[in-house]
Amino acid sequence: MKEFFSQSYIAQLIGRYVREKRDNELEQALLRVLIGLVLIYYFRKSGFYLLAEGTATNLNLVFVPSVFVIAAVSMAVCVFLWPGEKHIRRILSIVLDVTPLTYLLIIGNSHAAPLCFLYQWIVIGYGFRFGRTYLFIALALALAGFGVVILTASYWQQETALAKGLWLGTLLISIYSSTLIGRLYKALDRAKEANIAKRQFICSVSHELRTPLNAIIGMIDLIRSTHLDRDQIEMLDCLISTSQVISVIALLPMCHLKFGEINTIYGRF
Repeated sequence: MKEFFSQSYIAQLIGRYVREKRDNELEQALLRVLIGLVLIYYFRKSGFYLLAEGTATNLNLVFVPSVFVIAAVSMAVCVFLWPGEKHIRRILSIVLDVTPLTYLLIIGNSHAAPLCFLYQWIVIGYGFRFGRTYLFIALALALAGFGVVILTASYWQQETALAKGLWLGTLLISIYSSTLIGRLYKALDRAKEANIAKRQFICSVSHELRTPLNAIIGMIDLIRSTHLDRDQIEMLDCLISTSQVISVIALLPMCHLKFGEINTIYGRF
């Protein structure tokens, strides 16, 4: 049973989180589901069930977040079953985030106006999780979506100055965030290069230590075969025991031991 659990995908997922190698895309997918549930609660508790005036559809402010939650759960399942970097899925995720928000702002008018901050959340979130490329893709879709809201929603047409300020603020804050994110990723790359150099140095030291150590052990055995007094034999015994301990350490894969990459295999002995 223990063997089965250690080899299961769930165990691998938990192990990845324990080793601080989190799956950003899975975290984002679960967060998307949580936000959808919060939106449903917000509109239900606020009593904004009815459509805004002038809309020609039968959708209301609770149905749209409900569909969003279903789509978000489907996306989370896809990420869980097929992990890895898939660019098309990430772009579809951006579309999934921006489109329902845009529609809610159009039909919700003043009731949905407090949700404008989610545009900024989406843009910066994609930037920090996946890099500047996805930040600019999310920014383009967010600005386009909010632009549609400003042009079509009666509330935002009345609040023109506020709408323009939020649109421009989203643009400027996102550009500034992209600069900070670029610096962060460069620092991470430099740290990664330093880590690789450290690993190579440790591996080289571990390898180069073995050759002279074998020569020392061989010379100790040769000296022991000669005529020695009691004190010399005791000193050689001390050298032999010490060299054996060092040889065991040198034979370990130090480069993997240093970075915690030695895997433990459970089995009956």
